[in-house]
Amino acid sequence: MPTGKPSNRPTMTPTDAPSNRPTSRPSTRPTISDVPTNMPTGKPSNRPTMTPTQEPSKGPTSRPSARPSVSDAPTNLPTVQASSRPTMTPSGGPTVSQSPTKSPTKSPTRFPTAAPTTPPPTRLPTGRETFETKLRSYLENDAGIRIESNNANQAVTQISEEAKADGNGGELELTPKVVQRYTMINMELALSSSGENLGRFNQDECSWTGITCNGNREVTHIRLLGKGLQGSIPSEVGLLQALTHLDLASNNLQGTLPEELYDVLSLRKVFLYQNRLSGTISDKIVNLWSLKDFNLSSNQLSGPIPSTLRSNGRGIYNIRKFNVYDNQMTGTIPDGANLRQLKYFDLGRNRFSGTIPASLAEEYARLRYLYLDHNQFGGTLPGNIINAGDGRLQVLTVNDNQFTGTLPGWHTYITEMVQFTAQNNQFTTMIHRTCKLNVLETGEMPEFKSDCDVCVCGANDQMCRHCYN
Repeated sequence: MPTGKPSNRPTMTPTDAPSNRPTSRPSTRPTISDVPTNMPTGKPSNRPTMTPTQEPSKGPTSRPSARPSVSDAPTNLPTVQASSRPTMTPSGGPTVSQSPTKSPTKSPTRFPTAAPTTPPPTRLPTGRETFETKLRSYLENDAGIRIESNNANQAVTQISEEAKADGNGGELELTPKVVQRYTMINMELALSSSGENLGRFNQDECSWTGITCNGNREVTHIRLLGKGLQGSIPSEVGLLQALTHLDLASNNLQGTLPEELYDVLSLRKVFLYQNRLSGTISDKIVNLWSLKDFNLSSNQLSGPIPSTLRSNGRGIYNIRKFNVYDNQMTGTIPDGANLRQLKYFDLGRNRFSGTIPASLAEEYARLRYLYLDHNQFGGTLPGNIINAGDGRLQVLTVNDNQFTGTLPGWHTYITEMVQFTAQNNQFTTMIHRTCKLNVLETGEMPEFKSDCDVCVCGANDQMCRHCYN
């Protein structure tokens, strides 16, 4: 389990934004209130509807007989379980048998080039073979899921065995419920460190620990926080089209985020912090219209913030909390993202660079917590950054970067600032009126940190008493 870097980020439960900063760092961050839940449910899914009448199979599952039929129209092979007595295709000779002969004990492996007197019977598929072929065909051809791993193959076999044990001769309709069960069994196999959980397969997945379903028996919540899970998130997670909450935080997951995750348009909260996930955040994040909380902190992610992370009339305009603290991400902050609903924005302890766009203060109307510390940002800090969130910014951390020029501070609209850390930069001066933000003066800010050669409040002033040399 990764331990992360020291932090004083506020504590957020899964119903809010989970905390992932260890508690060794002084905690002065206030608790973030819950965000509204009555948000749009997102766009309808483009994934094809699975109904029994829309068979994904491309053809019969058994090899058809090459023998010509004496009837005018060929007889189509059935796709459901038939009588155990095989149907015999009459030969091309003049005599037609009125009843089938006894099936040979073994079918030939190759059709003869010349018609024998007694033709070989065509072996009809059993119910299990028919259903398993249906399931594989749908997953590979319609859902775009490649069944290559042992876990995926074992999940298909498990579903087929359940169909056989149902007492319906091994036949089962290919419904969304069946596909959901395949997905959950596959995820169980992919994320379990051992086979000790296999006993759960004799239960409906809606009764599994950490799984919640709606009235239609569709999986909506997966909450497996700190369960010692290992492995990688399988691509089949994209088949759970009713999923709204995915919480696999504080485990030992590896690999990348599957692209199919961004096809689950109903997702509202994604908590994957404190794992060992790598790779990048996909541009397909723009598909998640209903997304509110996105917490991937304390992982090994790389790459930039997607340029599609914006809400200019479309995209993820509902997002409230975006947290990628303690990763290895690079690039700059996208300009003009216009994330007006964003309340918590944590980019701390990464490798971001460039300047801070002025739009960050102008467009993020509800921003309350902004963490930019421990990066490689440079240039001058926009003077209006202190006024982000319409003057209701509570926390601003820009320490441990490469900022130059004047340290912004006092602003007419500041009324709720409680933490402002700017030490370990290259500022040359600060606005003297910033000293008035002190709670012992007229402000409300109990924590202010800057470099001593910049602080002008005086050695005895609370604002500069603990400055950094």
